[in-house]
Amino acid sequence: MRLVALSLCGVAACGSGGGAKPDAASGDAAVVPPDADLTAPPLTTWPADAIFYHAYVRSFLDSDGDGNGDLPGMQQKLDYIAQLGVDGILLLPIFDDAYVESGGYGTTDWTHVTAAYGGDAAFASFVAAAHAKNLKVLLDLSFTLVADQHPWFVAADASAAAPERAHFLVTAGPPCPTLDAQAGGNGWHPFRDSQCFFSDYAAQFPSTNVRDQPTAEAMRAVADQWLAAGVDGFRLDSAASIAQVDPQNPTAAKDPSSPATHAFWLPFMQRVKRDDPQAFAVAELFDHEADYYADGIDMTFQYQIYFGLVDGWTKGIKSTLSETVAAQVAARPPGAMGGVFLGNHDVPGTIVAPGGRLADLACPLPCTDHTPLVSAAQLLFSLPGTPFVYYGEELGMHGAPSVDTSQPLPWSRNPMQWDATATRGFTTGTPWAPVSTDSANAAAQVGVDGSMYETYRGLIAVRRTSPALTHGTYREVPNDRADVFSFVREDPAERVLVVASFAHAATAANLDLASLGITSAIASERIFGGALPAVTPANASAYPVPLPASGAIWILLQGT
Repeated sequence: MRLVALSLCGVAACGSGGGAKPDAASGDAAVVPPDADLTAPPLTTWPADAIFYHAYVRSFLDSDGDGNGDLPGMQQKLDYIAQLGVDGILLLPIFDDAYVESGGYGTTDWTHVTAAYGGDAAFASFVAAAHAKNLKVLLDLSFTLVADQHPWFVAADASAAAPERAHFLVTAGPPCPTLDAQAGGNGWHPFRDSQCFFSDYAAQFPSTNVRDQPTAEAMRAVADQWLAAGVDGFRLDSAASIAQVDPQNPTAAKDPSSPATHAFWLPFMQRVKRDDPQAFAVAELFDHEADYYADGIDMTFQYQIYFGLVDGWTKGIKSTLSETVAAQVAARPPGAMGGVFLGNHDVPGTIVAPGGRLADLACPLPCTDHTPLVSAAQLLFSLPGTPFVYYGEELGMHGAPSVDTSQPLPWSRNPMQWDATATRGFTTGTPWAPVSTDSANAAAQVGVDGSMYETYRGLIAVRRTSPALTHGTYREVPNDRADVFSFVREDPAERVLVVASFAHAATAANLDLASLGITSAIASERIFGGALPAVTPANASAYPVPLPASGAIWILLQGT
C-alpha cells in the first residue's frame, strides 16, 4: 500500500535498520513463540518461470451496472486474461472494506469477500473458473493495518480495559509521543479515553501489533482459510511495516528489518508451506530483501529496478537501472525470485504524471508511435525475474485523474477499457472513476496483428520458448552509450542478448561482448529469426547494434 513511499524514496533505499533474525537475546525475544522453530521453509520455485496479471477488481468489469467492477465481471473476462498467456492473477484486496478510496486496504474483515464484489460465493466461483483455465489466483494480504471500523479497533477505542487493545501498537499518553508517519505528520494518535495508538498512514488506518501472539495467530489463520479455499499464494503488502515501530520505545527510528518483523514473517511462511508446499508469497519491499528471503518469503517485488526504469525513461540514462538490477539480483539467494513490473496500483502522479501508468511516462498522449511501449514490454519479459503485467498495460492504456481531490491518490486504478464507447465497455452505468481519454481498448486490439495486446501475446509466447529469458543467468554487457542498456541472459541451452535504448532518436551502440568472453557467435533476431551480423573476433569488442528511437531488440547468439 505504501502510497507515499514511491514518491519519497526515489531510487534510494527506503528506511534503515538492521537485519537481525529473532533470537532469545534480542529486545523482541518476547515475540518469539516458546520452542519456536527458526528454520525457514523451502522456497517454492514454480513462479520463477511464470507470468502474472495484476488487476483491481473494482476497475475491471462491472457485471450489474452499478459502476463498480466485481468478481462476476472479472470471471466473464478470464478468457481474455488466459489468452494473453499468463499463468496467474494477482487481485488487489477483495475483503470487507470501510474506505473504498483506499483500494481495499482499509479492511474490516480479512475472512470475507466484500459484497460489493459479489461476496464469498462469487469468489469461490471465480477461483474454480480460473483454475479450470489453468490460472493461479493470488490474494493481496494487508496485515499491517486495519480500518478504524474493524471490530478490533471499535472495541479497543471504546475502553482502555478492552483486550482488543493488544491488537494495536499502544503507548502512554496523551500527550502522544512523536514519530513521523509515512503519510506525513505524527503517527501517534489518542484513543478516546487514554493511551495512544500508531498509524503509519492516517488515523483511520491503525497499525496492528504482531508482537501480540493472538494477533499474529489470527493472521496466520487467515492464510489457512484462503489456502483451504483454493488460493495459490499471497502478496504481502508493506511487509517491512509489520513491526517497524516499537511501542515500548515509541519515538525510536523505524526499523524495516526488526527482529519482531522476522519473528512474524518466518512463522507465517512456515504455516503457509505447511498448508500447501506449492503456495508462494511475494512481498512488497523497498530494501532489506535478503532478510525477508531468509524468512522463507519466495519473492520480493523489485521496486529498485522499477525506479531504475523510471530514471531511464525520464532522464534518458541507464546508470540507475544498471546499478539496481545488479544489486537486486545479487540479493537473491539460490532459488529466490524477484517480481519485475512496469507499473502497479501504487504509482502516483508525482512519479509518473499524470496518471501513474507506464504509457503516461513512456508514450505520452497522443502516443502515435507505440515503439516505447513495445520496448518496455521487451524489457519486462527479459529482465531477470518474474513479470507482473498490470491490467490495461497490455493495451497501452494511460491513467486518468483521481476522483478524490481531497485525498490525492495514485490513479493508475482507472477502469479497464473494453471498447470505444463512452464508458469503454466497463459498465452500463456510470463508472466509479474517470476512464482514460486515450483510444486504447480490447475490442480494437484482440486478434489484430501489430496491436499492443497481440504484441504482448507474442512476446510472452517467445519467452515461453526461451530457457534463457525465463530462468537464465544475467550479465550486463558494457557498451559505449549512456542511454542504451544491454545484457545477456544465459542458459546451457541458449544465450539471448537484450539491447534497449532510452534515447528519443535512432541510435547505434557498440557492445563489448569480448569482455564477457563472447568472441564468436551466429546472431539472429530472437523473435522473428532474421539474420544479423555475426559476432567475430574483429567486432566482438565493439559489436554494432542499431536501434530505433526508444527501441529494443532480442538477439539470439549461437556459439562462443
